[in-house]
This record gives sequence, C-alpha cells and structure tokens, in this order.
Amino acid sequence: MRENNKFNPDFVLQQFTSLMRVVQEEYVRQMKKCTVLKQMQDPHNHESFVRQKVPIRLNKRTAPYFGVVRCPKYMFADYQNEILHVHWCSDDDMESMTRIFSKKCIEYQQHRYMNTNKQMLKLPNELTEMKSKQESHHKATALNIMHRWREFLVGEIADKLKNQHNFFEEDNQKYSESHLKRIILRFEFIMNSYLRNFVKQSIDDWVSFIKSFTLPKYDLGELWARSPTPMIIISLSYKKPSKDKRPRRKAIDETLPEEEQEAERAARAKEDEEFMYRLEYNPTPKTCHQFLSSALEMIIKSTNQVTDLESDLMKSLMGVSKPSFPIDAAFPWVTAAQEQITAMFEENIK
Repeated sequence: MRENNKFNPDFVLQQFTSLMRVVQEEYVRQMKKCTVLKQMQDPHNHESFVRQKVPIRLNKRTAPYFGVVRCPKYMFADYQNEILHVHWCSDDDMESMTRIFSKKCIEYQQHRYMNTNKQMLKLPNELTEMKSKQESHHKATALNIMHRWREFLVGEIADKLKNQHNFFEEDNQKYSESHLKRIILRFEFIMNSYLRNFVKQSIDDWVSFIKSFTLPKYDLGELWARSPTPMIIISLSYKKPSKDKRPRRKAIDETLPEEEQEAERAARAKEDEEFMYRLEYNPTPKTCHQFLSSALEMIIKSTNQVTDLESDLMKSLMGVSKPSFPIDAAFPWVTAAQEQITAMFEENIK
C-alpha cells in the first residue's frame, strides 16, 4: 500500500472493495446453506433432494466436551424399593386405615352444624319453633361427629394397628421417637383439615341462609336469590297507655357524672313508654338478632368438644385432651360472620 513512503488511497479502496465482496459472497453462501440444511430436516423434502441428486446431510447434535459433567450411575431400582418401604401405604393395614379414614371424613363434609334446608324447616316459623329445630339439628349433628366420626376413627385406628404398634407405651421418650407417633400425628392433621373445612362451610352456609332473607343492594352490584317466604313470624300488637298515674320525678341532679345522668334519662324514657300509645313486636328485633348470633356460639362450643385422637389412643401417656381444632369468638371466621349478620340485620330491620 505504501511505495516509497507514500500512501496510495486507490490501492486501499481496491483492496477493501475486494474484501467486502468476498464477505458478502460468503455470507450469502452460508445463508443458502442454512436454508437448504433447514429444509433437509423435514423428511417430506427428501424426495425433492433425491431427484436433484443432492446428498442429504443431517446435522448431529453433540454436546461440547467442556462444561459437561458425567453423571454417576443412578441406582433407580434400589431407591424406588427404599421409597416403597418408607411410604405410608407400604403396609396393608395402613393403606386400609387411610382409605377408611379419608372416606369417613369426606362423608361428613356434606353435613352442617345448622339446618339451612328451607323445605325441611317448613318456613315461616315462630321464633321458639325455629330455635327448637336448630338446636335439635345441631345437637344431633354434634353427637354424630363425636360418636360416628371421631370415636369410630379412634376405634378403627386402634383395631387396625394394634398388632404392629404398642398403644400402651408408658415411656414418653420412646413413644416420641416411635413410628406410631408419626402415624397418629398424620391422622391428626387429616382430622384437623376436614374439621376446619366442615366448620368453615357451616359458618358460611348459615350466613348465606340469613342473607337469602335480605334485600340485595342492586346499585352496589349485589345479587342473590331472595327467599319468597320469611324466616320468622313476628306478631305486631298495639298497646294503649297505662291507666296508672304517671309518677312524679325530681329533676336529674346535674352534679352527677355524665354517664349516670344518661343512664337515668334512658331509664325514665323506658318508664314513660308505659304511658304512651305504642306498637310492640313479638318477638322483639333484639331477641331475633340474639338468636341469629347464638348459632355461632353453638358452633364454637361443639367444635371445641371434638378433641384430639392422641388423647384416646395413648391414654397411658396423654393427660388432658385438647380440641382438635380450637376456635373461639375472636377467630377471624367467627368475627367476620358476626359482623355480616349484624350489618344485614341492622340494614333490613329499618
């Protein structure tokens, strides 16, 4: 490019142009090659290549040497055999017990603590009649859970596993490290899971049952099937003023605390109702609201009576039984249901 220390731009341009032409030709050739090889991957195109006497070349995919780690021989059969022996259903008695346990738990998922079947209740009812029906249904369901669900499962576990496990173990440390402890704990988890779902469905169904007697707010997008018949029969009576002479009272002492003054005013207002024309509801709205809320209290009480399985299976070690699914009035499900019932009652009693 340099002759006698002089730069020759024409020569540089000629060489650069020649190199660019080679690059372009090579690029086009490689692109055509990729297109042909891509078409060769499809077996439907082989016949056309054979007619053109073009040899078919199929690329073989090979992993690069660097970065490849040889995997040691995996003893699949040995590991599988080990898992099969450790699995819960490796024992015929355990497999049978698991099926019985699950089937019995699933059966009770169709039941509810409160009766929400309107056809069976034959609505509308007097409050005393409705209360009697609900208490009777609740009591029968709670007894079935205790005797036909929980105690049945306790008996089945003890009967199926008594030949291989010691249910009369007195050493707490030995029992904690035993396989029986894990088996009972497993069934406790299953029982707790199904009981939680049963309680949740019972609470939700009771709230939905009450909601079906209320008016939806169409402007807020609420929509549900409203019951054509009411739930409770409420009698309305007209009361005349009392013939007794209205008592004379002294003025409220203003020196008393504000709370005592308000309580005195409320008491006097209640006494004055006896000397006024008024309408009375029987039962009162307050009594109806207490009945609707009392269902949650019954559910809480009955749920806590379902105790853990371990307290009956290992009586020699377990001292005091505990609820399988502890629940109280502060539980989120209960508080949410109580708030919904109160809100629906106040909005629809106006």
